[in-house]
Amino acid sequence: MSYVVCRLKKHGVSVFLIVISTIIRSTFALGMAGYSKYVFDGIESRSATFGNVLLLGLFVTAWGAVGLLLKNICIDSLVGRLSYDMRSAYMASVIQCPAGKLKDMGEGRILTDYSQNIGAVMELVRSGLELITIPFELVISLIYLYYCNWILATVVLVTFPVILLSGKFIGKQIQKIRSRYMIHEDNIMNLITRIVKGIEVIKVHNYQPTMLKEFQNQIDGQLELDLRRAKYNGIFSGVTDFFMGLPFTIVYSAAIFLVTGSRFTVGTLTLFLQLLNKITVPFVAYSNVLMRFKGAKVSVDRLEELILEEKISDTSISGFDGVAFENITFHYPNGKLLLKDCTLSLENGKYYGIIGGNGTGKSTLCKLLMNLYQPVTGTVTYRKNAQKKNKIVYIEDNPVILFDDIIRNIVVEGQADDARLERILQETELKFGTVDNIEGKRTDELSAGLLQRMAIARALYHVGEEDILVIDEGFRALDAENRNKMYKLVKSYQKKYHLLVMDITHNINETDRFDRVILVEDEKAHFTN
Repeated sequence: MSYVVCRLKKHGVSVFLIVISTIIRSTFALGMAGYSKYVFDGIESRSATFGNVLLLGLFVTAWGAVGLLLKNICIDSLVGRLSYDMRSAYMASVIQCPAGKLKDMGEGRILTDYSQNIGAVMELVRSGLELITIPFELVISLIYLYYCNWILATVVLVTFPVILLSGKFIGKQIQKIRSRYMIHEDNIMNLITRIVKGIEVIKVHNYQPTMLKEFQNQIDGQLELDLRRAKYNGIFSGVTDFFMGLPFTIVYSAAIFLVTGSRFTVGTLTLFLQLLNKITVPFVAYSNVLMRFKGAKVSVDRLEELILEEKISDTSISGFDGVAFENITFHYPNGKLLLKDCTLSLENGKYYGIIGGNGTGKSTLCKLLMNLYQPVTGTVTYRKNAQKKNKIVYIEDNPVILFDDIIRNIVVEGQADDARLERILQETELKFGTVDNIEGKRTDELSAGLLQRMAIARALYHVGEEDILVIDEGFRALDAENRNKMYKLVKSYQKKYHLLVMDITHNINETDRFDRVILVEDEKAHFTN
């Protein structure tokens, strides 16, 4: 809630206008009740005229319409701005969040948060404003009701605590259901993501029934929660409906004696009933809104876990002469220990090969180097050199597609260096014709091998003097001939720019091209030569 409250303070003008419009709307409710009394008493005493009734009615109606118009415009504008702020802040947090944290969250959680939970911000603000405005209207009406007949008002109001208590209990149950429902939603989003990514394997091996059954199991859990929520909502509706009708039954019964005894006029009775309506309806609405508010708060609190958590101040590394791993220990949360007390010293200008079995921690070692993961203990130290502006460049094993067109995936940002781009396209053999022709092609037109070359081209386009180049099995989608070409190309860049290269490979026969080899096994990383 702290982030939403902070943003509300920055939109103080909108909040102020909402308060003003609420006051206008509340006085309209009282004005309409008074208008009813004036009309019925005027009819009874024959003092009311058509003109007076019409003009007064038009004024009261216009007053209420202006209040409602202003209130809705201000609320919708405020909700729109807050939703915009939350979306921007959430995606900024996702992009800045440590890679390990995002991996723990999973794609499903992120998709659920953005597609559904941010929408809960709107519900939170709307229901929160109602939680403030409803009591305001209720108190004004209650004061007027006591003015009319305090004994009768007290009798009918004793029924309201029952509604409040039932709403409080049921609201807690619905809040618990909402929390469990979101966990199911995360799992469903994760499953859908895996199905879409693996649709070719699913179809070829005829796994459709299995995946559909898995999906069915997940939505069965959601259905169970929906039915439980429906049960509690039904109980609350029945209880509130009974206790909403009870005060009117009491008033109508008492009116038989009060009007007959000339203690009430028909106009006063009408006024009393309208005021009572202005109390009972908001009172029940308050409990409903409170439950909606609690449900939305669960979603918003989950969003704020990421938005408000402490981030790494700067994931970029620049200006260094080599890197040192000092007593590094790393494991994933509740996961297998990958590295323990590892110490390595890496020099600029050297080509390091990293070998080891699957799951031994080769990629993890490189991600620690790139500051994507943080060690559990130990430090990764960059020997600072203020005279340099070197950086880390990365060739990933599964090419990351950031944009639809090839050229933008290589250049990423800023104005392209046409000469450099032209040369790299030729070197990586992505050149189909002229650069203009390449620019018109989309990434979905490329094979796995060409996508891998695109990732290589992106890294080489951005690499500079004495940078670190990390290659995480970045050639495995290429055939033997093209893999050899790309090895030679990277090696030429390594010599040209005096790069520190970290190259993960499974091929022991390729180790002769490395200056030094790092073996990762048995939770250790050490040089073999």
